Amino acid sequence: MSAGEAAGAWDLTDSPTRTFDTLHDVAALTGVFLRELQRSRGLCLTVVGTAIGPIAAAVCLDLLVRSNGTLFAASAPTLAALLGLMVPTSLLALPLVRLRDRGTLRLIATTPARQSSAMLAGVAVATLGTGATMVVFLGTLAISSTLGPLAVAGALASLTFGVGLASLVGAFVRNPATARALAMLAPAVTVVVSDALPWARIFPTLTPVIDLLPTVIIGHAVSAGAGAGAGSGSGAVAPSAEPVLIIAVLIVAVVGVAMCIIGIRRCHT
Repeated sequence: MSAGEAAGAWDLTDSPTRTFDTLHDVAALTGVFLRELQRSRGLCLTVVGTAIGPIAAAVCLDLLVRSNGTLFAASAPTLAALLGLMVPTSLLALPLVRLRDRGTLRLIATTPARQSSAMLAGVAVATLGTGATMVVFLGTLAISSTLGPLAVAGALASLTFGVGLASLVGAFVRNPATARALAMLAPAVTVVVSDALPWARIFPTLTPVIDLLPTVIIGHAVSAGAGAGAGSGSGAVAPSAEPVLIIAVLIVAVVGVAMCIIGIRRCHT
């Protein structure tokens, strides 16, 4: 190997350049996602409804019955899981499937931009939008009840898991009608498999299995962080169980990141 070839083999200038190009592509395609959201009035209403609707409904109901924040705190575990799954679906999965159906992703593939750049742009939009929603949720929870570190960790795990799941839906679903159907089923499924129902009393023998569901783990974390009495499914978490709960929350977050990576790698036109 000649000196020139050796220098080329160890030339590290290509990596920063490639990273800069990818970031430039992601920034440009983020605008594509935002324009897609603006283009569809129904999609805009879906985003606003999923981000603001559950929080506003819980706050209004709390004020209506004058529970001084108790009702909102009790619904917080379910709200955290609901927002984490619904908002990324509206911000990432639905626009990405629409872009694929209209041939925009195929058109992007003919440019120097990488195929993964479109998914990365959607992940950025979904993360920022869901993060803003979680800030509003946690702020409202802090006003109505207490806000412990576990509640914040549960909200972050819900965000990560929701963005990861939306990445998989956006990567593999090609029919917009199928994506809309999944988005419509998400709230009902989330409520059923979350901390909203007293599964420990309904199916005591299945409690160990139910406690492994990501939405239930998120609910337990928010319930423990919001103080005793939050959540209707399983009550307060014993202090001795908090280390196990922290590990479970971390696992949920890692699974969300893994799903997001799979979605980015498997996203095709």
